[in-house]
Amino acid sequence: MAEAKALKIKYGISLKDACHRLYMAETAKLDSLDTAQKTLAVIRQRINKADRETLGPITSIDQGEYDEHILPHGRWPREYDPADTPAETE
Repeated sequence: MAEAKALKIKYGISLKDACHRLYMAETAKLDSLDTAQKTLAVIRQRINKADRETLGPITSIDQGEYDEHILPHGRWPREYDPADTPAETE
């Protein structure tokens, strides 16, 4: 109530208008917090999806599954097909 009275004196508005301004300010804060929580939830979902999509291939590389692979034309193919690799001559 003290804040509302201070607004009333400072801006020369009615007590009802001062209370309404304080109410709207608090509502805006809550909306911001709600939006931030929703945004963080979406970011977490996208990070988890990226982890699931990249963790498998990174683990395979780290475990040496591609150590013997010869890259055709020095590039990774879009999808690995053993027939695309040049035959090794011994």
